[in-house]
Amino acid sequence: MMLGHEGVVRALTVRLRERLSAQVGALRAELGVDVRALPDVPAEQIHPTEVDVVSKGRFPVFMVTQDGTGIQQSTRQVEAGPDHDEYEFRYRCRITFYATGDSPESTEAQRKRLLLALRQTVLTDRILYNEGGQSAVVDHG
Repeated sequence: MMLGHEGVVRALTVRLRERLSAQVGALRAELGVDVRALPDVPAEQIHPTEVDVVSKGRFPVFMVTQDGTGIQQSTRQVEAGPDHDEYEFRYRCRITFYATGDSPESTEAQRKRLLLALRQTVLTDRILYNEGGQSAVVDHG
């Protein structure tokens, strides 16, 4: 049984909810900036669907969504014999976030810092698990 596109989105959302806030805190300490320059990202601000950003009224807001409905599939035979085939499916996901600062410059700096924390969160420990123990591997390519 495999995760499928929706399962990958959910697993990635769970990963961000569990780890992004700590990564933001570590980056804030490393850069020596305050919470205005790099705000906290509460788990409830990370969504597995698109949301109306304006109605949220609080930033930053993160959304993990499917990037189209297509998949790439490949097969390979790992063991000799007709009883074993291995399939690999690649699902594209998109992480969108909205942030706002006190000025265009502070917004841009905040965007770059949040993007760095997001990249570090996604690319560190690239195996995602769901509640059933199934897994997917993040491929940043």
